Amino acid sequence: MIKSQALSHPEIELRPSFFRSSRGAGQPRTFLDLLEVYPDHVSLKENLDHLSLLNHFRFSEAEDLLNGERPQPLRIFFVEEFDFVDPQRLKAEPTLEINTTACFHSPTSLVKSGSASLIRTENGKRVALDGFYRISSGFAPPVAHVWFSHSLLEGQSSTYIIHGCPEIAKNLILTYVEQRNPILRPLSIDAILFEYSLYEWGQGLSAPRNHLVAYENTSISQFTPSQTAEAVEKLHALSQILHIIRGDVTDLQELLQYLVGVHKRLTALSAGRYDPVDIESVEDSFAYLISKTDTLKVWAVNYAERTGIRINLFFNLATQSDSRTNLEIARLTSKIAVSTQRDSSSMIT
Repeated sequence: MIKSQALSHPEIELRPSFFRSSRGAGQPRTFLDLLEVYPDHVSLKENLDHLSLLNHFRFSEAEDLLNGERPQPLRIFFVEEFDFVDPQRLKAEPTLEINTTACFHSPTSLVKSGSASLIRTENGKRVALDGFYRISSGFAPPVAHVWFSHSLLEGQSSTYIIHGCPEIAKNLILTYVEQRNPILRPLSIDAILFEYSLYEWGQGLSAPRNHLVAYENTSISQFTPSQTAEAVEKLHALSQILHIIRGDVTDLQELLQYLVGVHKRLTALSAGRYDPVDIESVEDSFAYLISKTDTLKVWAVNYAERTGIRINLFFNLATQSDSRTNLEIARLTSKIAVSTQRDSSSMIT
């Protein structure tokens, strides 16, 4: 069982600590893959359920103590399904408690939640920097929810819980930890997730851009009224997609600023734990990602505005066509009135 711990931030952790599972009381059903990075090797255990996970920690911790090994520098849980403990079980087993910072960031809460960076203390001493955030990767993949805990104590590990991690991003992380020094650079995992997300949103912008350019390169002066109505409807749908992309890229801008802040805070609190070269390298990566995100938003806004211009052009052409039709109807009406007056005069005569 997880040891009970006091709430570091009760103002925001108290309510989530009474999180109610949608499955009710009973055995939790959490399925995940566990990646553990040691100084000399990498271990990946796949498709662990609740019982398998508990047994793994019981045996691995006992083996580490027996061999005198230090905790691994990095541990990542790739979670496929969450099922937290029901409050009724908490009453029956008072010693049972879960980490509430992970709980109130669970995907069952609001679709879009904020991000947090929380210093965890024990006995008045800073022991870890915890936090969480959500990150989307285009329209198709699920939204990933990330919880992390970076120890501020020498010789302790960093832990990630990633729910809904896209398969490609997961493979990138696995490749990264296998090819690099196991003692990873601060927030390098987050930078990998962000770079993949940015790539997917860039790909998602390509199709709307191509449709827009096709309309811009098409002569619409000879469009029939039905063709014009169909084009306006499609352009409205295109505009909606572009506004969604612009909103999500704006979220990415805010998330990147948050990650940069967490990186600065972690390196400041770690008191020389990380190599200055590694710190600068991650900073350089974040600087590039900031530039790339800004550029993506500029073009998302540009395409949205150009779509609006094209819609206005269709409306103006349709209005001009209606005006010409109305003028023609007015001329015909005038001719009919004159002819009617002549016929009436002839009949009178």
